[in-house]
Amino acid sequence: MAVMPAMGPLDSAKDRLERALNRLEAAADAALSAPGGARARADAEDDLAALKADRDRLSTALAEVQSKYADLRVVSEAVAAHLDSTIGKVRTILEG
Repeated sequence: MAVMPAMGPLDSAKDRLERALNRLEAAADAALSAPGGARARADAEDDLAALKADRDRLSTALAEVQSKYADLRVVSEAVAAHLDSTIGKVRTILEG
């Protein structure tokens, strides 16, 4: 089976989300050392949980899209083979 091409927009969104999570984690670590760090930590943990949920949702959506793409590719290849066969038969009849 052929390798699927990268799903550009979803992969790009996932990469941006991963970078945002990394920045948020770094900001949370910095906030812990600042005055009022406990409240900042709670806010950062809430934000981090929301971002992780988004990342998980995007990962699931990407997997679903990749699966659908693979299914459509198989169907498309089967349809193309049938069309080629039918075209060959029509040519034979017309030339016959």
